[in-house]
Formats: sequence, structure tokens, C-alpha cells
Amino acid sequence: MQMKLEDAGWNSFFSGQYMKFSGSGLVPGRVVCREGDRYQAVTGAGRIECVISGHFCYLAAGQADYPAVGDWVLMREDAGAHVIERVLERKSRFSRKSAGRVSEEQVIAANIDIMFITASLDGGRNFNLRGIERYMVMVHDGGAGPVIVLNKCDLCAESKEFVDLASTVAGGAPVLAVSAHTGDGMDELHSMIGPGITAAFTGPSGVGKSALVNYLLGGEVCATGDQRRDDL
Repeated sequence: MQMKLEDAGWNSFFSGQYMKFSGSGLVPGRVVCREGDRYQAVTGAGRIECVISGHFCYLAAGQADYPAVGDWVLMREDAGAHVIERVLERKSRFSRKSAGRVSEEQVIAANIDIMFITASLDGGRNFNLRGIERYMVMVHDGGAGPVIVLNKCDLCAESKEFVDLASTVAGGAPVLAVSAHTGDGMDELHSMIGPGITAAFTGPSGVGKSALVNYLLGGEVCATGDQRRDDL
């Protein structure tokens, strides 16, 4: 299915980098999924599967150089397969340290425009101001624009007080009280995203990130369930 790259987030930041490769046979695509050494990317021709070239692996200095979800990559077709040759410079990046004796940066998401820092207002029991503040630092360091989302406002009679409290660490970023269950505040949240905007949710487990994504996409896209011990 044909699509516009601009709808997937392609803009002058990336097209400017691509100019020096025009005529090379390389085509741009955005990574949307990684499973081991196999990737899926969206291109102007639709969604395709792709792999890393041997030359790319030879030149990569570490895991941080490999494509992450959200990266724009340049590919060529080789014997019917799409092969990733380059990763374009990232506008933003979110990383973690890989497990093992030698700690190494692993980029888990790239080129995020808006990061929704999600907390829960189910009676205020899971509201952690210092935790929100730490997420704010992470988002600023990663290069995205933060928005604080206080979910489950339908379960908290004092939601305005928590909005005011979260605003003290927001640094001018928007603070929204919403409910994925009742739809309260979701129109304002939805108005912040659209074609060409890449948004992601972060926050502790159990605050309703998957429910929010499902509401925005209009279906059960993400599985919801019990609280996990750790979460991005």
C-alpha cells in the first residue's frame, strides 16, 4: 500500500541528510519493529522486512549504532531482499544499558517528537512526584518534548490538586488529567498527535499506558494486564 513518508515522520531534518545519497539506489524507510536480527520498516511502497548488511555490521562500533524502532534507515534491494546500509542521524534517542559484564548503550527508541510521561491518579496512591521529575529529566536528555499525563482521573476526586502538583515539576510542559476508561481529557491528548508526529508513552507499570494507546487508536492494539515489576 502506497503511503507518504511525511505521514510517518519524514521531514527536512532527514531529507537534508538523504540528499547526498540521492541517485545511489538507496531508499529511505522507518523502522517500526525489530525481532532479533530482522527488522520491519515502512517505506513509500508500504511495510517491508529487512536485514542489516554485512558491511554495516563491520563498521558498527557497538549496539547503539544499530537501528532502533523509530530510526530512519537507507536500504537497497539485493536479490529480492531489502538490506539496511545506513542509519540517518537521530533527532532524539532513548537508551538503556544492556545486560552483561560490560555495560553497553542500547537505543530502544529514536526520533520521538512527544513523550507522554504517564502517572496514575487512582486515588492518588500511585502518584509519585519525584518519579515524574526523573522521567522529565530522561525525556529532556533524550531530546523529545514532554507532556505529563495523569491517567485514571475518574478514580480521583482531587485530580485538579494533582495537576497543580505535577505542574511544579513540569517546567512549562502541558499537564493533562485524563481517563482511558471514561474518555475524560482524551480529546486534548488526541489533539497533540497526528500525521508526521511521533509520540510514545513512558511511565511505571500499572498506570494504564496500554489502555491509553488503545483508546487513541480505537481498538485493542496493545495488551493490557497486571502490573509488571519494571517498565519503560
